[in-house]
Amino acid sequence: MKDNPLFKSLIKNGLYAGAILAAYFILLYLVNLNFLQYNLITFLVMAVALFIFSFMSISEARKNMPDNRIKFLHAWIAAAFVFFIGLYVFGIAKLLIFFVIDPSYLNGSIDELILKLKEYADQIPNPEEAAEGMNKMKDPMVFVQQILIYYTAKSIILGALVALVAKKKNRLEETI
Repeated sequence: MKDNPLFKSLIKNGLYAGAILAAYFILLYLVNLNFLQYNLITFLVMAVALFIFSFMSISEARKNMPDNRIKFLHAWIAAAFVFFIGLYVFGIAKLLIFFVIDPSYLNGSIDELILKLKEYADQIPNPEEAAEGMNKMKDPMVFVQQILIYYTAKSIILGALVALVAKKKNRLEETI
């Protein structure tokens, strides 16, 4: 299995996507930006990196199939595998920074957001519950559980969506 070029390609693409996401997060940390306030940008970086490398993996898998066609299941496995590896590399980078390298970064980011939440408490329904939910993120086990469940579900669901979108025959750029 490890000598299979397709398997190596899936691992390579997943690690590249994960490295981009980890580098982005490390950059936020080094510049001392509150990662919670950059959720939209994080989402966009994550989407671009994961989707590009997922489509690259499906394209490489398609080239190894008869008639250059790929079935939904194979495309889903390829995309989900890239998502899974990329997201878990990203999650590991976050865990290392939050709980090993600099635990004050997570605490400071959450505390800063809670202060802003209190400023706008009259505009937000149940601000106490929101603050309590954010404080739960400071517990490493809660964070690990969220990563395991959320990233696995995200890999499966988004892998299926990418597989549905991926065309089953040659694309124009592959025939040129």
